[in-house]
Amino acid sequence: MAWHIYIIGFFYTIFILVSLVGNGGFLVLFVLLRKVRQAVGMFILSLAVADLIFPLIVMPIHFDYLISGTWQRGTSLCQLRIFAYLVAASASVLSYCGVTVERYIRIIFPLRYRAVENAKCVFAAVALLWLYALSSSSFIFTDFLDESHHDTPPRGVCSHALPRRLFLTLFLLTYCVPLAVILFIYFHILQISRKQRRKIVPVNGNHHTPNKKARQSVMVLLLLFHFLVCWLPISVYTLVLKTNLASELSWSNWTWYQFLSLLTFLNSVLNPFIYGYSNSHFKAVLRNYISRRRSRVCSIATQPSAFVLRSQITSKQALETHS
Repeated sequence: MAWHIYIIGFFYTIFILVSLVGNGGFLVLFVLLRKVRQAVGMFILSLAVADLIFPLIVMPIHFDYLISGTWQRGTSLCQLRIFAYLVAASASVLSYCGVTVERYIRIIFPLRYRAVENAKCVFAAVALLWLYALSSSSFIFTDFLDESHHDTPPRGVCSHALPRRLFLTLFLLTYCVPLAVILFIYFHILQISRKQRRKIVPVNGNHHTPNKKARQSVMVLLLLFHFLVCWLPISVYTLVLKTNLASELSWSNWTWYQFLSLLTFLNSVLNPFIYGYSNSHFKAVLRNYISRRRSRVCSIATQPSAFVLRSQITSKQALETHS
């Protein structure tokens, strides 16, 4: 077995475990605690659900494909693998875009945020998001091929061959448009933050607020960097393959594809910690819940048990009888 298989296999194992614990734990807390549901938006919930599909379905099957070197699981499981990946990737990117838009409105238009934020509208947007992810990914179950592309995946290969125009349309809607929206929003936030820092410093000479704004700018850049690193390489690589600039079916060494896939899976590992557990409202609710549970356990531990109380009462009654 090649050396890179061991390296990629190690990262797959870590990513699956951390992503299951991170996203699964976040969803459990969301279901059990009402205050968590109030503190976290629907787009972050949608992001956690999409990211949970990767460790539950995509990564284990992908890891088995990597270890065996050839596809030996039949057509149905191959279609499930590709369908689950496309659904999770589409829903994750679009949910990320929704989180970005929601944050943009909160930062740029704080007074209008409550008026714009409507639970029914947000729920409808999330429902449409998942409807698009499911419907656009269902094209892999069709058996037609592009007339200009007569190759079919050979035996031992799990791939799909969508018509080129259909693939480019889905690629444009799923990756390019959200990427353009995210880039515009983050650069606009950075531009406004820079203008505010210039206005604040000469007025009161208070350096605390500019430092806070600078930290927010750094955080925005890190979020943008995280999105680009995780999604841009695999998107460009897939675009190159599907536009026949390079043939996926004749790609004998797919080591680079595996490493780029790791970046995509890394996205599902980091998202719950970036958008869930790092949320200030979420942390406050969780900290309050843990402190209440701890105080309850301590109070129960300090109270005498019913058995001890019964023994004391029985002993006292016995002494009174003998006396």
